[in-house]
Amino acid sequence: MTDNPSLYDDGFLAAWETFADEVTLAFKVGASDEAERPLAAEQTRYVVASMAIAKLLKAVGQDETAGKFHLLAEAMQDVVEGLPHPLFSVERPKTAGGRRPDTSAVWRTRSSLCAGLEYLIAGGNLDQDIAINLTAKKYRTQFAKLLRPGADLKTSIRTWMKSFATDAVQNEVALSNYKLSMSGLSAAKTDFSGSAIRQAGERLIAAAAERAARLP
Repeated sequence: MTDNPSLYDDGFLAAWETFADEVTLAFKVGASDEAERPLAAEQTRYVVASMAIAKLLKAVGQDETAGKFHLLAEAMQDVVEGLPHPLFSVERPKTAGGRRPDTSAVWRTRSSLCAGLEYLIAGGNLDQDIAINLTAKKYRTQFAKLLRPGADLKTSIRTWMKSFATDAVQNEVALSNYKLSMSGLSAAKTDFSGSAIRQAGERLIAAAAERAARLP
């Protein structure tokens, strides 16, 4: 294992620049068989990106962690080739009533909605119910795609907000996205006006509504 370079070390900066270039290129270059196998072409981009992450980690002395991303790349490459890999086998989690879990795309959109509402509440000095009512009225059609069958939008939003705030959400992608947004809110309260924070919340909610509208 190599010595871990400092964040400001020339070796780290060079490794980071190479990583950034390789990851960016991975998602820009088209595959020769993209028209015939578009999903495989998209999966291949993630293979290349995973290898770039592994290369960066190895360059900064994190060989063991780099190996994990090599494994991820290998597993996804097998998928590209139409081969099963245990890393991508499905284990159904136990859920209430045996129902199927919601997708990460749905949960991530919920996380952005809830974070946006927290910004809106903080910036506009609004009561939670008022903020939820305003949002539900404006984006009812879009956010309907986030609901379980027969669920009420306002009630669901209250439940989601509580679940994210108390770390009760099981989807790690969505929870991480929420926490990242909320860390920004803590800093914003010090550096920005209430009006600016409220506008940031409105933008987050609008972006979440746009993503929700694109959900299947």
